[in-house]
Amino acid sequence: MNGYLYLPVMNQHPGAELPPSPHADARTSWEQHFLPLVQEQLRIIRSIDLSLPADVLAATIPVAAERAAYGFASTMAVVGQVSEKLLPLVGFLEKAFPPDGALRAMTLVGGYANETAQLGGAIQKLADIAREAPAVVQALQAAGPQSMEGVPACGPFLTALAAFIEDYGDSALTWFETHGVTWREDPAPVYQLVAAALKDSRAPAGASAAERREKMLDECLGQLSGSEQALLQTLAADAADYVPIIEGRARWQVALAGSMRRPILALGNRLVENGVLQAPGDIFYLHMTELADAADGTVLPRDVIAQRMADMERWKDLVPPLSLGLPVVREQLRRNPMMRYLWGVPDDAVEGAREVRGAGASRGIATGRAVVVLDLADAERLEQGDILVCPFTAPPWTPLFAIAGAIVTNTGGVLSHAAIEAREYAVPCVVGTGNGTRIIPDGAQVTVDGSSGVVTIHG
Repeated sequence: MNGYLYLPVMNQHPGAELPPSPHADARTSWEQHFLPLVQEQLRIIRSIDLSLPADVLAATIPVAAERAAYGFASTMAVVGQVSEKLLPLVGFLEKAFPPDGALRAMTLVGGYANETAQLGGAIQKLADIAREAPAVVQALQAAGPQSMEGVPACGPFLTALAAFIEDYGDSALTWFETHGVTWREDPAPVYQLVAAALKDSRAPAGASAAERREKMLDECLGQLSGSEQALLQTLAADAADYVPIIEGRARWQVALAGSMRRPILALGNRLVENGVLQAPGDIFYLHMTELADAADGTVLPRDVIAQRMADMERWKDLVPPLSLGLPVVREQLRRNPMMRYLWGVPDDAVEGAREVRGAGASRGIATGRAVVVLDLADAERLEQGDILVCPFTAPPWTPLFAIAGAIVTNTGGVLSHAAIEAREYAVPCVVGTGNGTRIIPDGAQVTVDGSSGVVTIHG
């Protein structure tokens, strides 16, 4: 609705019939059953011949979209299985430590290798290679990456960069969206991330999180009885696969969305050649049902596309309501664990407020300049130590966690992507502020308390 995805609160029959996993263990189900299904859909979509005539591409794209949807369903199939292992840990610690039990639980499952944190690690590896060649560092920080071509000392960096783009370059920049320019098309954001990583002296993602995990376990055990200690250790061990599975799911979800971009743009180019569209990117403003007619030569009036573009620009600046339809009592939603922990049920701050409240998602306190970023393309303004204020984050945003002094999001709970990766990078994080991107002025000095969930606006 208006560019935002709303999920039904009632049970729905799945749109795709997935073969059930033969494995009882969630990690094995993901790695040996569902992930191969996802990767097979990606292989098929990426093998589409981009030189096909317009009418054939127009017929192929809806089928490819069904493939992507099937792959997406495969990424979600194991979520319930792994969540069943996590929720008992959360419930136990919420009873034992009422003020911050959920945050303690998520700290106890952090610090394990996961695919989206590895994306940040890959950026750091590029920075490490860059440090070995002053010409690369100079190009990244001043001269511009184009000055690397033909410079022998830059060869190892360019080789590593090509491997990085091969792994991550086609992923969508956020969930469900194919219209954003990818890193393969424009690697400039990658150069910016590497340049920022050259200035970062923090421990690699996961290292600090692993230390926090062990420290939190000792802290909790020290305040529990003998039987409770044994139960906590069992519950924590059972939930250890949560972050690797959930973040692996996230990485492949954006890969599925991004895989659709190249065949869609290929059709866009054909339609420009045929005089149907003025620019290849205009195709993203067509409905799927309009593709076949466009391929047959039907020209959609330019003012219709212009209106759809204007609508998208307007919708980008809107903070969506929590729910559609009949009013929903927020406390009723909060009684649903996954609604509370994953999606978040925020309370909006009033205009002009000097304090924004959400859920504390990663411990620590940071003060810095707020940089309000509504989409990843605008993230180049973020400098070391700035406070990233955004609607939410997705896997391609992860390298920004090595730059930001803290993270603040409108949506999400302690299980959201932003919360998980903030803990992996050991930066303070407040999620689920509701309208934080509207209330917190861009450029204002703010203090983020990742324990209490309070963001204070100083001016």
